[in-house]
Amino acid sequence: MDGARRNLYDPRRDERDACGIGFVADVHGRPSRAVLDAALGGLERLRHRGAVAADARTGDGAGVLLPLAEGFFGAPMGQFGVAMAFLPADPEAAKRARRAVEEALATEDLRLAR
Repeated sequence: MDGARRNLYDPRRDERDACGIGFVADVHGRPSRAVLDAALGGLERLRHRGAVAADARTGDGAGVLLPLAEGFFGAPMGQFGVAMAFLPADPEAAKRARRAVEEALATEDLRLAR
């Protein structure tokens, strides 16, 4: 280093984004359930990216990004949101978690569609 002090952080050597990324598409740009199933299969095989954090209890925000067609949910774009939640396997704990989500939505004047 020619006597120069080296910083602990070197963006040329230390910069990293994510530990993994997957991309699945139809080469002709056709939407299909098979493409989504392939993406979910890839996510599922990366356990630490598949919504399970290092503590094996909490999620880390992994997911699938896909476009939604206008009218897909029967409401104009901008009038709804879509989210996926990984609920506990225990049925009672899952009920409590769902109730907590519904209560959080209610505080924002939002509702969970059934």
